[in-house]
Amino acid sequence: MIFKDRAKETTTSVGTGDLTLDGASSGYRALPASFSQDFYYCIVHTSANEWEVGIGNASSGSLVRGSVLDGTSGAGAAVDFSAGTKDVFCTVPASLFDLFMGKNPT
Repeated sequence: MIFKDRAKETTTSVGTGDLTLDGASSGYRALPASFSQDFYYCIVHTSANEWEVGIGNASSGSLVRGSVLDGTSGAGAAVDFSAGTKDVFCTVPASLFDLFMGKNPT
């Protein structure tokens, strides 16, 4: 697992599959680019109530979505993103903090 501060890109991809990344947002760095290194990500639609937190990796300019931890479709289900711009960034999910604090995630 890799962590990267201030890593944020945008995408206009739709659906439940991999997302084509449009490059680093102004003032931010690009997401980790190594296919072999997983990271926690968050995807947030900028104008619709759609979001997802999961574990994935980046390959050839795309976010490869792996395990979905939470989102508007519920844990385990990839969000079917609609048209429009989405922010994609590295995050640390709340469930990970619960584990560090010795609590059972709910």
